[in-house]
Amino acid sequence: PKPPGGPEFERKLLRYITESNDKKISASCGSLTQYRELVGGALEVIIGRTFEEAGHVELRQASTTDLGACRQTCGLLHNVTYGEELPVVVLQPKKPRGKAVIWADTRGKAGLFEGERPAADVRKLLDSGIGVIGLDLLFQGEFLTNGVPVTRTRLVKKDRDFAGYTWGYNRPLFAQRVHDLLTAIQYAKQSGIGQKRLALAGPDGAGVWVATAVALSRGAVTAAYVDTGGFRFGKVLDLRSVDFLPGGAKYGDVPGILALCAPVKLAVSGEGTRVPATVRARYEQANAGRSLTALSGSAPELRDAAVRYLVKATRD
Repeated sequence: PKPPGGPEFERKLLRYITESNDKKISASCGSLTQYRELVGGALEVIIGRTFEEAGHVELRQASTTDLGACRQTCGLLHNVTYGEELPVVVLQPKKPRGKAVIWADTRGKAGLFEGERPAADVRKLLDSGIGVIGLDLLFQGEFLTNGVPVTRTRLVKKDRDFAGYTWGYNRPLFAQRVHDLLTAIQYAKQSGIGQKRLALAGPDGAGVWVATAVALSRGAVTAAYVDTGGFRFGKVLDLRSVDFLPGGAKYGDVPGILALCAPVKLAVSGEGTRVPATVRARYEQANAGRSLTALSGSAPELRDAAVRYLVKATRD
C-alpha cells in the first residue's frame, strides 16, 4: 500500500527524528568517550576526512626569499593522495625550533602581511622562534581570477533549488576548506616545521574552520585560537551560503565542535566572557579544564591576546 505522505506527515516524521536524535546526543554527554564516538563520528562523516586520512603532502614549485628577520618560502602544497593543490607561504625564523602556527584568514595567505612585509602579530610569533604558515584555502587568494571573495557557492543545474541535488553528492565549500587545513597540518608534521609544537589560529571569521580541523586532528595539534564571531550553523538559511554545512547544526552546532577539541589547549573569542557550557563540560571530563581560555575585547586587543596566548601555549 502507498505509505503516508504530505506536509503534515513530513512535519511529524521530522519532529520524531529530531526528538529521537536529541535524546541520543544528550545521553552521550554523560561520557567523553560516548560523546566522541557519537558527535565526533558524525563530524567525521559530515566533513568527510580526518587527519589520519589527510594523505601524503608535498611542497612543490617552491621559491625562498630572505626577508632579513626570517625566510619566506612560497609554493604549492600538493596533496598526492587526493590530487589537490593549494598555494602556501611559509615564514621561518633563521633558527627554526620545530614550532609553527598555521594561520587561517578570510583573506587567505595575504592576511599574514602588511604590504610586502609580515604583519606585526606575525612578526611577534617569528621573534619568539615560531614559524608561520599561511594558506589560500579553496576560493581564496590565488584561486580567484578577479580577486573578489566568493559569496555564493556552486550548485548543480536543476529545475529547483534543493540541497540534496548538490550536497547529496558533493562536499560543501566549508568542508573543502577544512580539508585544506588538514592538508596543511599534515605538511607541517611531515616536513618537521611543526614537529615539536603545532598550533592553529583562526581570527576574524576563520575560527570555525580552524575549530573543525582541530576537532578532526586531536593529537596532532598542540593549541588553537578560535574566534567564532558568535557564528552558528543553525542561523544559515541560504543553501548557497559559503557557510552552509548539512548537519552542521544537528550535533550541538559550533559549541559541539569546540567540545570535540578537548583536551587541546584552546582559546576562544566571540562567545562573550565565558565559553559555552557544553564546551567546558567536555573539557572538564577530559581533565583539561585549565586548557580552556575565553578571550574578549576589541579586534586589535584580541589579535594581540591571541598571539601572546599562542606563544605561551607552544613553549617547550
